[in-house]
Amino acid sequence: MLPWVLEGYNFTCFAYGMTGAGKTHTMLGDIYRMSTGEWGLCFLTVEWLFDLIKKQWSPSKEFEVKISYLEIYNEQVWDLLVEQG
Repeated sequence: MLPWVLEGYNFTCFAYGMTGAGKTHTMLGDIYRMSTGEWGLCFLTVEWLFDLIKKQWSPSKEFEVKISYLEIYNEQVWDLLVEQG
């Protein structure tokens, strides 16, 4: 499905479940031990996307990548790419 992103289709990865079910670990990996290489879907998807772009790149092609990471918790939406403060 991810190669369709290069044709202009949008892609969404949605994790839903009870607190403590492992959504954060699935999406981010082991955030406390990044050196172990246990990456989650967010990292792996972006890595795969840029590998696809590298394989298809030519001077006549132009790629624009926009990414957002949102968390919805207790009916509040948080942009995870903006520092909370």
